[in-house]
Amino acid sequence: MSNTRWRHGIQIAILVALIGAGVTRIVRGDAASGWSFLISSLGALTVTTVLRRSRTRRSTDAGTVPYDERNVENAGRAALFTVRAVLGVLTVAMLLLFAAGPDWRLPVIVPVGGTLFMLSLVLRVSYWHMERH
Repeated sequence: MSNTRWRHGIQIAILVALIGAGVTRIVRGDAASGWSFLISSLGALTVTTVLRRSRTRRSTDAGTVPYDERNVENAGRAALFTVRAVLGVLTVAMLLLFAAGPDWRLPVIVPVGGTLFMLSLVLRVSYWHMERH
């Protein structure tokens, strides 16, 4: 299977999963949260798709190859850096929370969502940094 077909298949799977999560939330009775999730996630998916396609179009118009082995190498190095950074941050956070012993009553989604957001942010920033150097 070619790289483009594989990416297209993954994008459709993500789209179906996002729609399924939003519809499930709406069906369970939380319509406002479900609709806001659907609108924001589909909007973000649309923006990333448009940006990726415009980058590919610009590079082909300039006569360069949009995907080469350096992109894969930089992505691998950025992902490894991200994993190491997140593990370090989570280790320090766990040690501090264990030492302080606070009695917080947070929903599980708050730390999980924050961790996922930081993971994706660090991955993107590290990839951009690796691409420049």
